[in-house]
Amino acid sequence: MKRGVAAALVAALLLAEGVVGAASSDFYRERDFYTVWSGARLIAAGLDPYDENVWCRETEGLDVAALTSAGVARCVSRYAYPLWTAVALVPLGVLPLAWAASLWLTLSLAATLAAIALAWRGVGGPPRGLLLLVAIVIGSEPFWLTVAGGQASAIVALGLALCAFYTARRRERAAGSSLALAALKPHVAAFAVAAVAVRAVAARERAFLVGGVAAFVALFAVTIPIRPAWAGEWLGEIFGRQIGHVTEYATAWGVGAHDLGGLGWGAALVATVVLACAPAWTEIRRSRIALLALSVPLSVFATPYAWSYDFLVLIVPWAFVLARALRARPGTRRALTAALVVVASPLCWILYGLAFARETETLSAAVPALTALLVTASLRAGEVT
Repeated sequence: MKRGVAAALVAALLLAEGVVGAASSDFYRERDFYTVWSGARLIAAGLDPYDENVWCRETEGLDVAALTSAGVARCVSRYAYPLWTAVALVPLGVLPLAWAASLWLTLSLAATLAAIALAWRGVGGPPRGLLLLVAIVIGSEPFWLTVAGGQASAIVALGLALCAFYTARRRERAAGSSLALAALKPHVAAFAVAAVAVRAVAARERAFLVGGVAAFVALFAVTIPIRPAWAGEWLGEIFGRQIGHVTEYATAWGVGAHDLGGLGWGAALVATVVLACAPAWTEIRRSRIALLALSVPLSVFATPYAWSYDFLVLIVPWAFVLARALRARPGTRRALTAALVVVASPLCWILYGLAFARETETLSAAVPALTALLVTASLRAGEVT
C-alpha cells in the first residue's frame, strides 16, 4: 500500500514537472522535440516524413524552395530519425504539441531516473554510492540539455542500462532485446551495439542474439509495410546534409575537421583513444557489461555526428567507473571518483560555455574520450577484497 502511494506521488511529481518544464520551453516549438513530434504526426496522418516538400509544408508552412533575404534555404532539413522512431511515437504524434511535449518530458525524466537505478544495479554498485551517481548525472550538462531540448537521449540511455541490468541478472534474451531502445537514435550507440553483438557471436551467446535479432526484425516488420524505401531515404539524409555539419559536432571528426585541419585527424584521434584503452581488452572480453561501459563512450566519440546532449548515454560507463572506484583501495577510490565528478559535471559545463564563444561544440568531444579512459583506468584498478 505504501509503495503504491509512493509510486503515485512520484508519477504525479514527474507529470507536474513535465508540464511546467515543457511550458517553460514553449512546449519545444523551436527545439529538437518539435522534429521528433512532427515525424510521428506525419506518420499518423499517412504522410511521408522523408519527402522534402511534405516536411517543409507540414512543419514550417513553407515551400521547399523558399529562401531567406540572404538567399539561403529556409527549410534546411527533413526527418533525420529512422522510421521506427516515428512509428513508436505515434501516440505522441496524435496529441497536440503542448500535451505531447509535457508527456515527453515526463517520460524523459522517468527514463533518466530508471537508467541510473538500473545501471547501478547492473554494474553491482554498492547502495551507498547511488545518491552520488544521481547527483553526477542530474548535475551534468547533458541531462539539462536533454530536458531543455526534448531530445531522445534518456530513452537511449535507458536501453543501454536495461542491457546491463538484464545481463547481470542472466536474462539473456531480455538483455539483447533491450538494445532496440537504443535504435530510436541509432547513430549514438551504433558502434557499442555492434561491439556487443560481435562479442555475442564470438562467445556463441545464442539467447542474447535471438533477443536482439528478434527485436530488430520487429522494428523493420512494423515499418517496411508503411514505407518500403524508408531506410534509403533516411540514410540519404543522415549521410547527405547532416554529415555536412561534421565540423560542428562534438565528436572526434568535429575536432579533426574544425580544430586540427582535416577529417583525417578525426580518424587519428579515434585510433589514439582506442589504443589508449587497449589495457582493458582482457577484461572486456570476459564481461559484456565491461565491454558496454567502454564501447559506449568510444561509440559517442567515433560516431559521425553527436551533440553534447547525446552524452547522457554515458550513464552506464559513469556508473561502472563509480562502482569500481568504490570497491578500490582508498587512494584509487578518491582519484577515480574525483576524476569522474570533474569529467561528468564541471568539464561538461565549461566546454559547453566555450562553445558559445567558439561557435562550435567540437571540444566537448573530450568528455566521451576521457570517460573511455576512466573506464580503462577503473578496470586496471585493484579491488579491495
